[in-house]
Amino acid sequence: MSSAGCVKNARISSVSSSTDTPVKAHCSEPAGSASAKSVPSVSAKQAARQAARHAGRLASGFPVTLAALPSSGPAIPAAQFPCFLYTARCIRFAYLDGRDPYTHQDYSHRRQWMLEHLSLLMKVFCVDVVGLKIECDRYRMILSCNEREAQTLSNHEVINRWRMLYKGPKAMDRYVAGDSLTREDREVVAATADLWRSYLINTGRFLGHLHQTIAHQANEEDGCKGRFWEGRSACRSILNQGSLDTLLAELDA
Repeated sequence: MSSAGCVKNARISSVSSSTDTPVKAHCSEPAGSASAKSVPSVSAKQAARQAARHAGRLASGFPVTLAALPSSGPAIPAAQFPCFLYTARCIRFAYLDGRDPYTHQDYSHRRQWMLEHLSLLMKVFCVDVVGLKIECDRYRMILSCNEREAQTLSNHEVINRWRMLYKGPKAMDRYVAGDSLTREDREVVAATADLWRSYLINTGRFLGHLHQTIAHQANEEDGCKGRFWEGRSACRSILNQGSLDTLLAELDA
C-alpha cells in the first residue's frame, strides 16, 4: 500500500446542493428561556433558521479544493469485493462544508479536515477510499478492504502502522526498539500484532477514528459538547464492479 499522503484510487466529486431538510437540532434552548409576549417561540426560531439554511443549500454550489487528490483510479480487483457505501450526517445544524446562510460562516475548512485525516488513515489501514462526496451536512464514502495486503504485512509493519494512531503494550516499545524480549513479551507481541492486523481491514474502526477526530475538532470550534454525527453510519454492500460504477456515477452527479 502506498504511503503517499493522498486518498488513493479515490473519485472525489464536487459538492452539490442538498435538497433534504436538515435534521432537527439535537439540543434546543432551555424551556421557559423566552417570554410569551412578542418574542418568537423556540420552535418558530428553529423553523426560520431551518428555512434559511435549506434555501441557502438549494441555491449554493460550494467551491471545492482538492489539492493532489486523483479524480479516478483503476477498477477494483474482484478479491476486494464487497465494497461498502457509507453515509453519515451531521446533527444540530452542523456543517461539513460550504457557507451557512444563517450565520454567514464559512465551513469549507472542515472539508480539508476530512481529506487530511483520510490521508492519514489510508497510511495506517488497508482500506481504500474508492469514492467520496462531501456535502454541506453529510458525506457518502465508498470503502474497499484490501485483506490481501494486510496478510502480506510483517508484524513489524503492522505494529508501526497501528502505533501511528494508538499506543500499545510496553512490550511493543521494546520490540520496535530492538531490545531483547522475554518469552512473555514475544507472546504479547505476536498476539497483539494478529489483533491489530484484523483492525487494519476493519471499516468500522476506520470510520470511528475519522468521526471521533472530526467531531472533536468541530465541537471545539463551535464551543460545545455532545454528538456531532447522527448515530451510526448507514452501510450498503456493493457486490460487483457494475454496482460500483453505478454508485460512482451517482456520487459524480
